[in-house]
Parts: sequence; C-alpha cells; structure tokens
Amino acid sequence: MSTYLQRVAILCTCILSGCGKTLLLEELEAAGERVIHLERLANHKGSVFGQSDDVRPSQRVFERELHGALAKCIPSLIVDVGNQSQRGTNEAEPGLSPVWVECESRSVGPRCRLPNGFFSRLRSTAGLPTRRIWLDVPEEARVEWILTDYAAWLDDLPRLDRVIESLSAYHSRSLLEKWHSLIRRGDYCGLVTSLLHDHYDPLYKQSRGPVLHAYAQAGLLYRVHLPRISKDLIRSEILPLLRELTTTENPHHHCLNTLLDSCPI
Repeated sequence: MSTYLQRVAILCTCILSGCGKTLLLEELEAAGERVIHLERLANHKGSVFGQSDDVRPSQRVFERELHGALAKCIPSLIVDVGNQSQRGTNEAEPGLSPVWVECESRSVGPRCRLPNGFFSRLRSTAGLPTRRIWLDVPEEARVEWILTDYAAWLDDLPRLDRVIESLSAYHSRSLLEKWHSLIRRGDYCGLVTSLLHDHYDPLYKQSRGPVLHAYAQAGLLYRVHLPRISKDLIRSEILPLLRELTTTENPHHHCLNTLLDSCPI
C-alpha cells in the first residue's frame, strides 16, 4: 500500500473540534473530489459527544475498508504490487486526482489504528509531501455548529452527565462540577464554550501542534477562513479555494495569502 501512496497527492484537513470537518469532506466528495472518511470507516465521531453504542469494526475490518477506499481513489492499488513503477516518489502519477483525508492521530476511535505506511504518508513533508489545510472558524460559529450538530444530546441529561464524568481522568473535580452545573442550568452555550477552551482546543494543540509547526516550516500549511459553517458558504467560497490549491502546480505563487509560516494554534 505504501508504495502506491507515494504516487498520489494527499491533502489533509486540519480542523479544531466543531469546525464542520465532516460537512466539508462531504461537500468535497459531492463536488467530485476523492475523499477518504477515516472516522466513518472506524464508525467513530471525534468528540466524546460522538460516542455511540454502535458496534465498531475490528482492526482487520478497518484496514480492509481503508484499502477498499484507497483502491477507489488510486486504481494502481488493485494491480499486482509486484509491478513496481519507475516513477519517482516526488512525482504524482498522471491523471490521479488528489485524495482528501482528515487529520487524525494514529488511533481513530477506541479500536482502530492507521496502518504504519498510511500514517507515515500523512505525516510526510519530503518527496511527494502531504499538504495540510487549516480551516479557521470563529469560536462563536463553532459553538453554534456544535449545538446544532449535537442537538439530540441536549434532551438526554443523564447521558450528558456520563460524558462529563468520562473526562475525569483529564480534569479537576471543580471543573467537572462546573460543567455539571452548566448542564443543570441549561446553559449549553456556556458548556460548549468551556469544553472548547478547557478540553478540546488544548488537547488538539498538544497532539497536533508539533505536526502543524513542521508543515508550516516546510511551506505546506495553508489557512482557509470560514466565517460561519454552512453548506452554501462552503460551496460558494471554500470549495473554489480548495480546488485552486489542488489544481495549481505551484500553489505558493497563487495562495500566498493563505500560506502559513507558523503554527496557527
């Protein structure tokens, strides 16, 4: 698998919690882009509010599904791997559209892990590197989206309390009680805002910050501003920007206003 991954351009969306990552990937796919939904393959939704009772696949099933998804994007994968290409590893295979994936750690949910070759390709800054897109969304838009996306949770207070308690290994009892109090008062806007400030954003910065810094230093990290999360805005403004990035041979000359030279978080 890793041999063929070196022959296709990969673009990785790097997005804080609540920025509409799934919606963006779905809109890219609907517009004809090649997309691999890692969380969908693992039957997992990134935040603790995405926990469900649905059965998650085994590692073997996950890898089989991932290989199938890659085969749809990279036809060479279905050819005998003994037929090695003479193409250099810093040159994309002609006719292959870039593949979009989400920025993930090695673990995707509680049961699935990315294969070594695939994970290494996602983190590559050499040869044919992975380019990363940082979607910059204002906090108020993130809070509004989370309240909409997880609206069903607001009617299940016991479940909300259980979710908060699942974070007890990471936070003080006083902070947990603050979140429980916000739930009891029905202040879900305050709850989500505090969860972003005190849990999700610091966790993301710790786990992804060094990677984003390395990509910024390598000139491979681009910022795209999304003032609010909506299908119409993504279709009318964001997708054209992303398409320009994927179709421009040297995006440095065309996207300088979006090129980041430092870690955005």
